[in-house]
Amino acid sequence: MGAIDLTMPPKVAKQVAEFNQEAYKPPNYVKLLNTCCGIPNLSWADKLAYLAYKLHDPAALELVPVTHSFRGEWYVRTMKIPKEYLFIGRIHILGHKIKLLSGKAILIEEYGKEIREAPDEMTSVPGYQTVAYTLTDVVAETIHPNPLKLHSQRQTDLLESYIFEPVDLVLQRGKEISELLLLENTQ
Repeated sequence: MGAIDLTMPPKVAKQVAEFNQEAYKPPNYVKLLNTCCGIPNLSWADKLAYLAYKLHDPAALELVPVTHSFRGEWYVRTMKIPKEYLFIGRIHILGHKIKLLSGKAILIEEYGKEIREAPDEMTSVPGYQTVAYTLTDVVAETIHPNPLKLHSQRQTDLLESYIFEPVDLVLQRGKEISELLLLENTQ
């Protein structure tokens, strides 16, 4: 990737510096989201990569259990997301249906945010990525084509590699951006 102009207004630079210096604390994630969205000259994907990197906590993933099932030709992922959780979605390789089965969340997208309440559904497109902040406990499911015609719980990682970009790539990009921001703030 080419160089990114990370010139920031002083207020945003100060906020970024604060988050680069202190460990992630759960009550601060909304503030961090607002901070990273205020960084100019970063794409939406880069802002979310930075956010994912700053908030990455493998233990927190256990708070969002995912169950896998197959319905005919469809692969279905069901997630239970706790109240007041900031969920950062992966980049979608294939578009798919997303259903909010229960609960209420703020859906944050590149050009705005809106409250979504169950029952609700939408269809994503390739390249789509979002953040959701849960206002209540949420149950959501994503419904995907099953291009490999797999029907085994043991092969869901393979299926997911066709549906989503790898998490490791997002976290690596977030680390690069974090380092660039740290350099910007030390000069």
